[in-house]
Amino acid sequence: MSCIDRCLPVCVLGILALGIIGTTVSGCKVAKYSAGFERAAIWDAPASWEEVPCKVLSAGVACTEKDTGGTCGGYLAGHLQQNFSPYVFDTQDIAACPGTYYCSKEGELCSCKGDVTYATRVFNGQPDSNTPYEMDQLTNPSYTIASDGTALLCGNGEGSAFPDDPTPGWVKHCWCTPDVIKTLIAGGSPLRKERCSEVANQDYAAARELAPATGPGQEQETSATASDAVLELGEAVVAEKARDEMDERRLATVVADARRRRTFSYTPWALVEIDGPADTKQLSCAYEFGSTAASYGEYQSDGTYGGDVWQVESLVKDWASPFGRMCYARSAGSAAEGRCAMAMSSPGSMGERRQDDVNMWSRFLWFSIALSILALLCGCGIVALSSIGSKASGSGDDESELLSSD
Repeated sequence: MSCIDRCLPVCVLGILALGIIGTTVSGCKVAKYSAGFERAAIWDAPASWEEVPCKVLSAGVACTEKDTGGTCGGYLAGHLQQNFSPYVFDTQDIAACPGTYYCSKEGELCSCKGDVTYATRVFNGQPDSNTPYEMDQLTNPSYTIASDGTALLCGNGEGSAFPDDPTPGWVKHCWCTPDVIKTLIAGGSPLRKERCSEVANQDYAAARELAPATGPGQEQETSATASDAVLELGEAVVAEKARDEMDERRLATVVADARRRRTFSYTPWALVEIDGPADTKQLSCAYEFGSTAASYGEYQSDGTYGGDVWQVESLVKDWASPFGRMCYARSAGSAAEGRCAMAMSSPGSMGERRQDDVNMWSRFLWFSIALSILALLCGCGIVALSSIGSKASGSGDDESELLSSD
């Protein structure tokens, strides 16, 4: 038997295995993104959003470690990139709306001209988080102090800036809210980022529960009944999840294994100014799809400075145009009150992205199926040829025996 005869069956089996694995993986992905498409059809329906003129005042990227809900570790200390609006924060600044950025880790110096906050985190973008913004330390004078830019030692030990430990046993950091950002906030209506993010996430969670049993490419209809159901289900869905999972989604302790693989989720945001009632200006934290939960997992990386880091950073820089643009305020559900849910992407774009994902993995699914079928046909052909060869060899041996006997 030649080398080719020996290797060919092995190659066919390898191709068949790849085809089966590819079919399994792509089938799961198609199911996942099809479900995402259905959920997006409720939340992202154009009839549930209103186009409004807006002005971006600041923009950045918040980062959440998916396993723990904590702050993404490993990035350099952030800083204010420029001294004029719109203020743009790079991904590595790990900034949360309206512009509170990562200044230093515990035990290191933090230089900030503004408010310095000593906390485990200031933002948790996980979809099961009832309140994405951690406000306890930001509103507690013991853990937020004013700084004139002089370097402060982040911590609560001897020579440190803070007298007490806000969360004993947890990894902590220092965060900076620059004076220029505080001035922006003071110039408009009160920024209800905590309450609005909570309400928007409740509506989004309810939309996920109400996803219709329809596939991608089919017509979706948003009715008043669906909007009313979102309103009724929102608080119950999120409250139940919060009770069950809030304690589990805490920041990893100091003793956590630092060498384990970490997956980071990036949430792009923008502080926008829109026209309010009676010629007032309303400030709002806007997100790509109007909710922190809706953006969760959209941009990811395994560790620092990789994956979708540059893509999401480019996105917020595109948002931060010095000129006005259009934003989209949710007009259905609880988040419609006071324009609590503001989206930077046009309605329907979330569904289009899920549709693109479904199409991509569907093509890979059919390719994997075709590869598996081809491998099976080749395998059958090899078996048939081998059988024919064996019969021919047997006939030749019989003829040789007859000639020898003569």
